[in-house]
Amino acid sequence: MRLYIDGTEKTGLINANNWTKADTVDLPWNVRVIAVKGNDLGSAAGILASTDDGFIKTDSLWKCTNAFHKGWQLVGYDDSSWPSAYIIAIHHTSIWRTMVPGIRRDANWIWTPKYKGGDLVVYCRKG
Repeated sequence: MRLYIDGTEKTGLINANNWTKADTVDLPWNVRVIAVKGNDLGSAAGILASTDDGFIKTDSLWKCTNAFHKGWQLVGYDDSSWPSAYIIAIHHTSIWRTMVPGIRRDANWIWTPKYKGGDLVVYCRKG
């Protein structure tokens, strides 16, 4: 997984490839775009995230695609042609029954519809 905040990659995410643990990232109060490049490393893939207050959480308002587009993580990128994120399941349900500490219960696991071994790399953004 790679995380971008307003186009800048956040490095040092020690749990980026461990779905049972969340990383904590400080967001600026005026954040405009959160972008995640996800890689499917196993049988099913998903992206799960939230802020403490729930203002930002993974849901169908995110946009996800399996196609790379130059500058996709940047603030000025036009994602209007991208489909809405596919909701796989609500946090702590379905194939991922584990409650990930630090993530709100009302966040959703998102990806593209081919989350079971289909789309191995996806680009998702909320802005």
